[in-house]
Amino acid sequence: MSKKSKCNFTASKDSTPTRWPAEGGTPRRWRSAVGVIVFLVLLSGCVSVYNPVSGKKEWYIFDEKGEVSWGDAMARQFIDENKINSDPEKNTVIAAIGNKVAAVSHRNNLTYHFYIIDAPEVNALAIPGGHIFVYRGLLDKVSQQELAFVLAHEIGHVSARHSLKQLGASLSVSVLAATLLRTPEQTQAKQMVDQLYGLISLGYSRKDELEADSLAFQYVNSAGYQPRAALTLFKKLEAENNNRGQVPFYLSSHPDPEARIKNIEDKLRVLNQGGTQ
Repeated sequence: MSKKSKCNFTASKDSTPTRWPAEGGTPRRWRSAVGVIVFLVLLSGCVSVYNPVSGKKEWYIFDEKGEVSWGDAMARQFIDENKINSDPEKNTVIAAIGNKVAAVSHRNNLTYHFYIIDAPEVNALAIPGGHIFVYRGLLDKVSQQELAFVLAHEIGHVSARHSLKQLGASLSVSVLAATLLRTPEQTQAKQMVDQLYGLISLGYSRKDELEADSLAFQYVNSAGYQPRAALTLFKKLEAENNNRGQVPFYLSSHPDPEARIKNIEDKLRVLNQGGTQ
């Protein structure tokens, strides 16, 4: 049974939030949804939930049921505000690979949903509760083995509850109260909403991103895919960067490619020596 306590709403020094849209702030409907979230957070405090990745009980703003409900609502709004690619062949492929990887993840009890955003960005993201989005711009550049790693990386974020950790660490009690009570601190409240919006869009710390890569390595290997495909994925995206003279979003919002490549190479070395990851 979950225990309740007060959250430690202290900003994380390791946090580097990013956003889907580079300009324009937060859509009004998102702000309404976040207002409901703020209300629930203040009412319920925090809950102690077992994290199967760390093997420990940790404090979050939601239990698993609340996480799924919140994620479902956020996913519906994100779908409403983006064009979803309905190509049956592509969606069948992404769902088949995604579900195969999810089945060996730490949170295979969740129902996972996989979507293709019909936009040219080289990007992918996860919304808590099991909603995984891949942009057409990324999907068109990767092989199925590489796609398996991309999906596994996002499933890793869900498994480790990275979004919920960042959310709890980044909110301040004063801003939450100002938003709920509609005090004159409207500017501060808007900043909090914008921050929330950014945190859901791959606003993870460097540590969380590398952990998601490590989990992805484990998941693709267990699911029968080639973890070495992560190396070709990173190098392919890095080449894209060199050709265009700009950093693809999927790289700019993650640790530098060299750090990610070294992490995977270290794990491949151990695996090839008969160890486990």
